[in-house]
Amino acid sequence: MNLKKYVVYWLALLLCSLASTNIHAANILENGTFDGGYFPWDAPGWWAGGAGDSAVDERGRFCTTVTALGTADWGAQLRQGQLAFVSGETYQVSLRAWSSVPVTMQMSATDESAGFVWIFGGDITIDSSLDGDGQVIAMSFNAGADSDSGHFRFLLGGGNVPVGETVCFDDIVVDAPSADINLIENGTFDSGFEPWALGEFGGAATPFLDEGRGCILVDDPGAESWSLQVRVSGLDYVENGEYLFRADAWSSAPVNIQVAGVDESAGFVWHFGQDVAIDAPLDAEPQTLSVDFVNGGGATESGIFRFLLGNGHVEAGTTVCFDNIELLAPSNSEIEEPVEPAVYVNAHGYLTAFDKYAVYVALEEYGEVTSPRAWTLFSGETSVASGETVYRGLDEGSGDHVHGISFGHIQAAADNYTLVVTEGDSSYSSQPFAINDDLYAALKYDALSYFYHNRANTPILADVVGDTWARPAGHVADSAVQTIECQTDPGNPACRTLDSSGGWYDAGDHGKYVVNGGISVWTLLNQYERAQVLGSDAGEFADGAMSLPAEENGNGTPDILDEARWEIEWFLTMQVPADYPLAGMVHHKMHSEFWTGLPTAPHEDDVSRYVHPPSTAATLNFAAVTAQCYRVYKALDANFANGCLQAAEVAYAAAKANDFIPATSNGNGGGTYGDNNASDEFYWAASELYLSTGKQAYAQDMQASVHHLSLEDVQYGQAAMGWGTTQALGLLSLATVGPQYNADESWVAQARNAVINVAELYVGHTQSQAYGLPMWTGGMYWGSNSNVTNDMIMLGLAHDFSCDERYLETMHTNMHYLLGNNPLGVSYVSGYGENDMKEPHHRFWANVVNSDFPPVPAGVIAGGPNSLLQDPIAQSALQGCDPLKCYIDHWESYSTNEVTINWNAPLAWAAAYMDQWSDADLKAAAQSRCAIRNQHFSSFEDDTRSWSKRGVGEISVVEGGTRGDNALEVDGCGYTYLDTPQFSTTEFEVLGDSLAIDVMLPDAQDNPHWLGNISFHITLPSAGIHNQWIDMVPLTDDSLGSWFTAKVALPASIKAALAEEHEGLISVALNTSNCSAPLLVDNLRFTGNTHAR
Repeated sequence: MNLKKYVVYWLALLLCSLASTNIHAANILENGTFDGGYFPWDAPGWWAGGAGDSAVDERGRFCTTVTALGTADWGAQLRQGQLAFVSGETYQVSLRAWSSVPVTMQMSATDESAGFVWIFGGDITIDSSLDGDGQVIAMSFNAGADSDSGHFRFLLGGGNVPVGETVCFDDIVVDAPSADINLIENGTFDSGFEPWALGEFGGAATPFLDEGRGCILVDDPGAESWSLQVRVSGLDYVENGEYLFRADAWSSAPVNIQVAGVDESAGFVWHFGQDVAIDAPLDAEPQTLSVDFVNGGGATESGIFRFLLGNGHVEAGTTVCFDNIELLAPSNSEIEEPVEPAVYVNAHGYLTAFDKYAVYVALEEYGEVTSPRAWTLFSGETSVASGETVYRGLDEGSGDHVHGISFGHIQAAADNYTLVVTEGDSSYSSQPFAINDDLYAALKYDALSYFYHNRANTPILADVVGDTWARPAGHVADSAVQTIECQTDPGNPACRTLDSSGGWYDAGDHGKYVVNGGISVWTLLNQYERAQVLGSDAGEFADGAMSLPAEENGNGTPDILDEARWEIEWFLTMQVPADYPLAGMVHHKMHSEFWTGLPTAPHEDDVSRYVHPPSTAATLNFAAVTAQCYRVYKALDANFANGCLQAAEVAYAAAKANDFIPATSNGNGGGTYGDNNASDEFYWAASELYLSTGKQAYAQDMQASVHHLSLEDVQYGQAAMGWGTTQALGLLSLATVGPQYNADESWVAQARNAVINVAELYVGHTQSQAYGLPMWTGGMYWGSNSNVTNDMIMLGLAHDFSCDERYLETMHTNMHYLLGNNPLGVSYVSGYGENDMKEPHHRFWANVVNSDFPPVPAGVIAGGPNSLLQDPIAQSALQGCDPLKCYIDHWESYSTNEVTINWNAPLAWAAAYMDQWSDADLKAAAQSRCAIRNQHFSSFEDDTRSWSKRGVGEISVVEGGTRGDNALEVDGCGYTYLDTPQFSTTEFEVLGDSLAIDVMLPDAQDNPHWLGNISFHITLPSAGIHNQWIDMVPLTDDSLGSWFTAKVALPASIKAALAEEHEGLISVALNTSNCSAPLLVDNLRFTGNTHAR
């Protein structure tokens, strides 16, 4: 026997006998039987301390076992929210319950959205054993208040359920009189006539508004009764459904009109109707019409409700008026929305000059799925393009039959585009979207503003973020916080009190973490460094460009560095000082003693906070970021920069001197960010220290690492970097700024090639994935959207290093996925797109939970699909989901809808990059830099600027070389002078102490005893330098059959002139004795102590 079905049946009989039961009663709760999990119930959150385990057991009951007592009964609740209660209405509550020992607890309904409002409730006692049939509880309550945001709850905390005991619930029902649904929109004509339409099918009339009434002056009733109609369309009628029509009506003369429900979508179908008489004069009190109908025409979603005013009903010259029109259907008459084909687009928009890609999902229920469908692109109501979809196949990540739609040739700027696909006789439309070049101009700043919003220990100012998000300083006691050792043993040598003010709140909680802060700061600093040395948009983040406090908008420091410094300065508080155990190591994190409730404003949280023990991973994150800090800030604040470097070298030395120390896991109050392999952090830290100091000890550590110059171990995951996989950060810093900091040239070249190779992988994935992701989608993991944005960083740098626009187009396509072109049609970025994320797991941006708290601001990215379903809400709501559909925009789904600093940082990086390449002025400047860097005459890649020669040899550009695709072949013996094209010294982004060129001699030599020499000359006429000889280098056996670098030191006078603005040329003089075979030269460059010009 199915016990659950028996109980539900028994309870139904019981409730029928209760005295105030309304025959139209409806259960306002969802899933009171806990089938398939407990969504949308909220499991106990232990907001006042305590702990417990909750789950649905094998009998289908929701059970909680208390393992530690909290301090308040409300601290642990089983509850369901977003319920509507009507003051004065009677609610019938019933349930079945079990307990391992007799318990008494409160069962109640409340509203906490704007303070605390009691609606109804009382105590219940449960004394049925866990292995019995359960105790049936049935009670009746009158609601004491109205609410649209009510909770129904059981209070389990504060000892209501003793430690070690278990309580279970099932078959929970809260019955209320069902609310009838009015199918008519704007029956009061408060918004004009829409959606009402005048149907003139041989008749004619003049509609007008009169003192809030909708009126029709009949000019000509026509020949038929239906020749003149007033009607509204698109209504759902349920087969055999009961409907109540009501309206106020007037007429200038007595009339007899027909009121009816019909369907004309496929022929004519009568659903219900009858004639009604109206004789109330226009200037008198209204006549109230009221008629009950039963739908005898079957179900439809294309119903029409109409008034017939034609021949036989109303005479010419008569005016009929209506108001307060209702067509009421019981709530249980709603039609369940069917699944329909869908058109998915980047709902924020597409950049004008880029490819544009959208998706149509075909459903088997609608017939054959593989054939092309017709699509039309509209701007407003005007068709601007059309075509046929291309079937992409059954998508692995979504389970969808996907068709692709491309419309890159449309470049007219507008914000009212829609894409419509025809399926049989029906059409399906996308969300509206824009085509424009300013789409990322605001997002690049909104994404960065995440960090200011989440600053700890400082007021968040209304002048910066607006009144909605302003708040007092949170957790001011961080200025004197103890280490966790003090909690249990104040005599422990590691017990101390420190000032740990500053930093960013990490995610939805109020914890601060060095691991995770590390990659977040690196991303902001890399965005700045990349803009300085590779891009054209550094000025976009200059002092005063961002919305920050006044003292930061005018301090001479670029605003993006002001923001990063807020976290770096907190980092510096976390290093263990001398004379304490593990001196030089860095504390892993600091957070509250236990998880705080949601919502909780930072300034209202009084839970004790502690600094947790050091870890190797945190120490190396610290060393890497503070080393990067040194080179970025040294020209802006030398004292701060020097302090960063000193701390970095101490931390790195401490990490090497101590055995590996893992992060501690306490399971409460904060995340662990555990990492049992620090080899990647060692490589990252060594790389940053090498770039910032040039010390060979760090170079040797890099060379000894298994991660050196390689991304092979991350190519086949979903992202090349994350808080637990940081080796790519070191390689990317080397590739980005290596030339500016005298890094080994071959290392820089190999690092850039590694980036390009991984970018090729991402291009391939994007082209093969139906939804255009850069990664495998057979499984999605916590923070999957950050994998997309981190992959976009790799693609952007690959584009910088190669000027290959495929990488830029791939970034554009990846952004489509994040902003709506995905299997859920959701924009994962708040404030961007029509169906954007609105309910992040965040303790302050919690307006959906409590209206006293603000909504999420624009520019925040959600974690995204997570097929592991690692929170109770996801487990209940998403069982069996395809990987790309394992997401729910719910404030308690922390495994899919959390927000964090390390996810918003790469979004900001990617948005800024896309804006650089869509803003006309920034794009032109960036293209020029890219061409100089990657197609320069010095490596024979610019076919518009040729080298010339003087002397006996012949020259030609051939394939092969040490930089780019080409080299210069010199065929001839004796003296040959090779002259560069005329140049401006401003073309050289990097200068150095030496001038070098790569040379390869043929193996066969006419005179093996003397191979020749190579000398360098420079001409800068406006500096008074004319064909000045620099130095000569003999050619040796090292250059036979392999590349050899000939290098000469530059005199101080020439280095000074190169740093100024002059025009000139460089001459390379070859003197060789070999006449039998040509030699090759390539890559004329500055080297040795390189630095930005």
